[in-house]
Amino acid sequence: MRRFSIVLAILLSLGLIIGGAITGESYVGSNCSGESQNSFSHLPVQEEALKDVPENGDVVYIAVYADGDFKKAIANALSEVVRRHGLKPVLVDNYRKYDLKGRFVVAFFPVEGTSKGFLSREVWLSGILYYSYPGDVETIFNSTLRYSLSESSIDEYASRICQTSEERAVKEGFRKNECAVAYWWNLKAKVGILRKGDPYELIAEEVSSALGNMLASK
Repeated sequence: MRRFSIVLAILLSLGLIIGGAITGESYVGSNCSGESQNSFSHLPVQEEALKDVPENGDVVYIAVYADGDFKKAIANALSEVVRRHGLKPVLVDNYRKYDLKGRFVVAFFPVEGTSKGFLSREVWLSGILYYSYPGDVETIFNSTLRYSLSESSIDEYASRICQTSEERAVKEGFRKNECAVAYWWNLKAKVGILRKGDPYELIAEEVSSALGNMLASK
């Protein structure tokens, strides 16, 4: 009986230790992630008329394609990063009419999920963040929103977006073209119930930090 009591006490202690670790943990990570960037200044030939776009480089139009708490958290985080760089964020829904009007950012996350356990909360998503200095909406509209992303193809797809954007810039004669795409597959945030934190905000911070890097390098 005494031995049973000792074993029970040990098991309870281990349970408390493990439970405390889980309820106090905070984690952000992804199965795969990366960036693709492309930048050039057009060298005009004789009598070639080049376009100076966007119309207003101080405005950043932001479109977020995600659901519920994800959309709100990401939109707020992206807007804050834009402000910190001395630019004006403008959140839009029907973004097609803003082509070449200002800088453009779209957060497109078609895969997402949530899980609320007894000891922690976990959320995850997959998708891309696209940034264009000339405000190239046409490229992203004609590709991203009609494409089925997968873990095996998302890196190749991100690279192809900026290649397509450059092709448009050359064809239409943009004086300057800057494109960047960050991508994540299964970007996951987990917060124990004893930790002060919102997993949606942790995800949003990860996404917005990528935009900060894009703006800092432009």
